[in-house]
Amino acid sequence: MLSESRFIVQEKVGFEWIYEVGAEGLAAGDELKIGDPIFHGMRWSKWGDMSPWPENCTPWAGGQQASWGLVSAEARRGDEVLDVAVAVERSNCTADNQRCSADIHRETWTSVYLEADDLLEEGDTVHLLVGDVAGCEARCEAAGEADCTYCADCGFEMPDRAFPEIALASQECLGEADCVPLDEVILEVSSETAVAQLLVTAPSQVGVGADFALKAALLDQWGNAVASAERTLTVSLEGAGGQGDGETWTLSPTDGGWHDFTVSIDEPGVVRLQVSDDGELSALSNPIEVQASPPEYQLFWGDIHVHHGHTYTDSDGFEVDLNHSYARDVVGLDVVAESMKAAGIELQEAELWTELQDNCASYTVDGDYLVLLAFEWIGQIAADEAGTETEGHHNVYYDACTGPLGTHSTDVIDSVAGDNGLWPWVEAAQEATGIQAISVPHATRFSGHNFEADHPQLQRLAEVYSEWGDSASLTAEADGSVEQLLDAGIHTGFIAASDNHDGWMGNPLSSKSVQSGLGGYWASGLTRGAVFAAMRARRTVATTGHRPIVIFEAIDTDGDEVIAVNPGGEYLGLTPSFSWRVHGTAPVSQITLYSVAVGEGTGVETVVIETPSALDPAPATVDAAWDGETTTAYWLEVRQSDQERAWSSPIWVTADCERIPEGALDPFGRCSGSPGDTGDTGEPPGDDTGTAPVDDDQGDDTGSAVTGGDGVRCGCRGPAGNAAAAGGFVFLALFGWARRRS
Repeated sequence: MLSESRFIVQEKVGFEWIYEVGAEGLAAGDELKIGDPIFHGMRWSKWGDMSPWPENCTPWAGGQQASWGLVSAEARRGDEVLDVAVAVERSNCTADNQRCSADIHRETWTSVYLEADDLLEEGDTVHLLVGDVAGCEARCEAAGEADCTYCADCGFEMPDRAFPEIALASQECLGEADCVPLDEVILEVSSETAVAQLLVTAPSQVGVGADFALKAALLDQWGNAVASAERTLTVSLEGAGGQGDGETWTLSPTDGGWHDFTVSIDEPGVVRLQVSDDGELSALSNPIEVQASPPEYQLFWGDIHVHHGHTYTDSDGFEVDLNHSYARDVVGLDVVAESMKAAGIELQEAELWTELQDNCASYTVDGDYLVLLAFEWIGQIAADEAGTETEGHHNVYYDACTGPLGTHSTDVIDSVAGDNGLWPWVEAAQEATGIQAISVPHATRFSGHNFEADHPQLQRLAEVYSEWGDSASLTAEADGSVEQLLDAGIHTGFIAASDNHDGWMGNPLSSKSVQSGLGGYWASGLTRGAVFAAMRARRTVATTGHRPIVIFEAIDTDGDEVIAVNPGGEYLGLTPSFSWRVHGTAPVSQITLYSVAVGEGTGVETVVIETPSALDPAPATVDAAWDGETTTAYWLEVRQSDQERAWSSPIWVTADCERIPEGALDPFGRCSGSPGDTGDTGEPPGDDTGTAPVDDDQGDDTGSAVTGGDGVRCGCRGPAGNAAAAGGFVFLALFGWARRRS
């Protein structure tokens, strides 16, 4: 049993694990072992750890940092502390130098045993004192030390994340018999009671008159939902007109600190809906486009780079993965992934990978919530072994829930490319399973990179922002930045994520070096095939954690022929101009159109800067002044008055016919002299081939052309290399590869 089982996040606490001696007694040589809890591949030393020596105690750390507390033990008979020497050892500590390891990927336990030939009788109790401040003070005073104030640091630090059930597993090892598991004891870590933020989220696009969920969640300063906050929430449609205005809901503890209102809007336009509570907090939702007809592509929000987490069994016997209940229910994400480290790092990795595969399928609900399967390969491990520069961190995402787990064994994967490269390994996995994959480098300014290697079919996206920091910075000192990546000729779209190591998908208040990020995915629907096709097509946006609407496209003409190419696209251009439409979550203070001339070494150029100071700036169109020859990438950065930022994926304009096999469009026939001809190679393009699995029933992510009737021939090819019918009309709607404008 535990002396106390309920705690508040981030507190330095003390509690007792209590063992009652059975009929066999407890003698010298017997041992009790209490294991550290495991959280999806790591132990809880991420937040707090324990040492048998009070000199190792450290002050409260807060956030995602760990502090050290004291663990000790004693024996009691009733209320009397027995004069029995009870020893405590930690498997991660060494007595000769009184040092302990805080390695989170090392299984660790506490051992308790009698030091002398004493014997505890049936009914006696052994108390493991976790966070033993009083014990430290007693030792300090007994030693005659003048200052014992350091003992105040000897409490055990609870996580920053709330966990309803943390199991402490233990076993008794008596005599020569095998160790026998004891009943698990459960402790609970709750949020703070003070509400720091009212978070209001909604879909980025809805239909006129269609019901949708407006989610309101009360968060503490760490991002936990405050289940204890029994407040009344009220909706205001802010004059938008529709159903749900004035609706209220009084939260109870069973709500978990959040509630979904069902609302609808009567007229098309862009709206932001307000929710307030009786604690005088008020917040607006992200911008919502209310549309009269269904859009070709919708903007879905996701955090697809998170580590660790916690699963527990609820009172009904069902396993609950807290990562998904938080992402789906509290912060209203659409797309998520827990990107487990490749084999060789995580604790209980085989069991964890199986769980993530199962959760990928069981938590996914088409049209509502999508879970991707992913792992992370860390180049530093191979670099340390080979004595080379690290090639950075790369996440691999699958378009199915049964993909294989990669490895950090350098006998199998020792680099990004090459004979034993990550990419050849992924290619072999694709060939063996029929599952498609995408490789995404991240934190390139901080974790290393290799911009000399590229794989156009696999390396479709780059994560340019996370809690590591900003890899999109456009400065000469920003080694590993977007500028260098694009200048090296690597054609990737941009995404952002949290890279949170508490398993908190989409936590808006999480931070390490900087606050958490989010990725936006323009997809034909919320299905695995549609979202994966959007990722392959680079129809993505990166943000610092907010959910604006950023629409960016290139427009080009040849006489009466007009095309529009959207983020992720590449085409053979004539006289491109760029247009955008932005709807912020706060007033937009600056919109910058950047460009990089690929391979020229000239660095980033600023094409234009606008300073609108408006929530909904007026749409804009500017000429690119492209030189007509140099392959050039263009992208948009949007800054808000609250310091939030967003980046569109790039659009590439080229005159290089050799780019066509990699997916570049040739809408004006620059390479063939025939309008619409792609310079057919007989092979599918390397870009948006639409290698979506059969569960994508949207039918519009294949990359094949839709025919119209103006007599312009299209030689565009779909995933099987099928040419669109001669006499067709190229038309791929908003946020497809290209569309024609009349």
